[in-house]
Amino acid sequence: MRADSDDMSMRLRGRDVFYVTLVTFGLTSVGIAAIVGLAEISADNAATSRKLNLAVLFGSILLLNGSVFLAVKIVLMRAGEMSWQTLGFVWPGARWFAGAIALGIILVATIEGIERAFEISAGQLTSWLIAPDGFTWVGLVGGVLFIGLLAPFGEELLFRGLVYRWLKDLWGPMTAAPISATLFASAHFYYPLPHMLLVAFLGLVLAISYERSASIWVPIGIHAAQNTTVVVLIYLSLH
Repeated sequence: MRADSDDMSMRLRGRDVFYVTLVTFGLTSVGIAAIVGLAEISADNAATSRKLNLAVLFGSILLLNGSVFLAVKIVLMRAGEMSWQTLGFVWPGARWFAGAIALGIILVATIEGIERAFEISAGQLTSWLIAPDGFTWVGLVGGVLFIGLLAPFGEELLFRGLVYRWLKDLWGPMTAAPISATLFASAHFYYPLPHMLLVAFLGLVLAISYERSASIWVPIGIHAAQNTTVVVLIYLSLH
């Protein structure tokens, strides 16, 4: 069963998408700089510095997500023209969501297979980004909560709920999907180029799932399942 798409018919304006993006990255940049600065001040030795790595990572994710939702609330909803439903926060049904979870897990294996086939793995970098202190139970639980479950909300709202929808209104889904996927990959600029192409592939799958289901919960489910699986596998490999 496909989610009702009536709420998805309202067009987004390019300037609103720009303002949301500007506010999001502005607040996030200032906040992350403050978090890193406080961490540097608090780190009186190497051991303390390592303990603060996770705090910086999780704090940055929390800040990014909060900034996206706050920016949407300020820019798009203050005049009453938009609601969370118009951005795709409508329940797609249990079958859609269960399929999203399954697809997210399958994508982990698919991407891993591609990386092995073409020898383009960024495993060491990914491990450092997700588990900067190596294996700790705090890191594992926090990684699942923040990287696995929380991060997809803000990223999907921004890249699928706003960017993809705006591009779709301009040029249609066939053009909007690859362009939004490319922008999604560009936001992961810290990866090597071959791995960014895999991120673009993931972004394409997420855009298609959003288009087909008319619900942002589906790409959130895919993204969360994929992220959570990666986090768990990385921490298990370090244990």
